[in-house]
Amino acid sequence: MELPALEDFLLGGCANYTHWVLDFLPRIAFYRSNYGRLLMNGPLLPFQTQALTHLGVNTENIVTLDYPCAYAIRKLFYLSTASAIAMPPMTFQPALCAARSESHRNDWTTL
Repeated sequence: MELPALEDFLLGGCANYTHWVLDFLPRIAFYRSNYGRLLMNGPLLPFQTQALTHLGVNTENIVTLDYPCAYAIRKLFYLSTASAIAMPPMTFQPALCAARSESHRNDWTTL
């Protein structure tokens, strides 16, 4: 499916409140309306809509995405999460994240 826009910002989202607060909501600090629409996993839950409204996001700029589905977007702004878990699950694992996870695991076992 093609979304008719030149640029969009992928926030993503998760139905789990803790993941939403820790992994996704902090990314909104980097969103600017000139980045295009705000793409989120749908459907939006009340706590997500309330948080975004409270932070001044115009809900008319939000586009909810169906999962699973593929979208063609010309230019996508995306910030990766610090979490080892992504919702929806990522189909790839960047080497830096894998190395960071391994490093933390080793630190934990030596304590």
